[in-house]
Amino acid sequence: MMFGGTEISSCPQCGKWIKRQTYGSMNTFGATIWSDNYIVGSMYINSLEVAICAHCEKCILTKDLISEAYIPSVLEMYDEDMMGNKVHKTDPSILEDKYQDAKALFLPGFNSLKEALNYIGEGEIVVRHNIWQHLNHRFRKKKIKNLSKENEQFYINNVKKLIDLIKIENDNDQIRLAELYRNIGDFESSREHLQRVEKEELKKLRPKFENEIEKGNRNTFILHDNR
Repeated sequence: MMFGGTEISSCPQCGKWIKRQTYGSMNTFGATIWSDNYIVGSMYINSLEVAICAHCEKCILTKDLISEAYIPSVLEMYDEDMMGNKVHKTDPSILEDKYQDAKALFLPGFNSLKEALNYIGEGEIVVRHNIWQHLNHRFRKKKIKNLSKENEQFYINNVKKLIDLIKIENDNDQIRLAELYRNIGDFESSREHLQRVEKEELKKLRPKFENEIEKGNRNTFILHDNR
């Protein structure tokens, strides 16, 4: 994994400067890929679709951020001339001084994501997707921790609403819907969406999902383990 520079934007909620790390490249070598498409790996960072502004502590959608400035990393500070000599391209200290009040985004917790449903507007599908994966993290731990009855019902309701929000555009959506239905125990609907997958590469995933359906398993499971 290669790190890029730092992108500066203004928070759409409070207007103050925020910053986020960019990445030059990532890969799934040695990573674990779960059935809800969450990836755990030392050289992979899951897309930060929803983040918390450190100034106002509100959730924001990173896709809506407009870049105001870009502070290059050390590797990006130099070009080479025709003789192979390094030529200084950008002085990041100038930008760092101007945006010294910028604060880094951080990952939202369950309560922050839940609260965001009250004000996030058109980003509801993104927030609900993140809530789904966040509550599935309990299956990624060595010792599975059960949800409270209240949160279990919230999980089911969130999955149902997420299902309603998804517009099927490709086979990846069919796989996601198959997983969502399986997570709430609707195994028949899960099978139906698996049967609609057309791409040969994704068809290969069917037996893994169908095996969990046969077992009556609703839990998120490891789809690929590249360790």
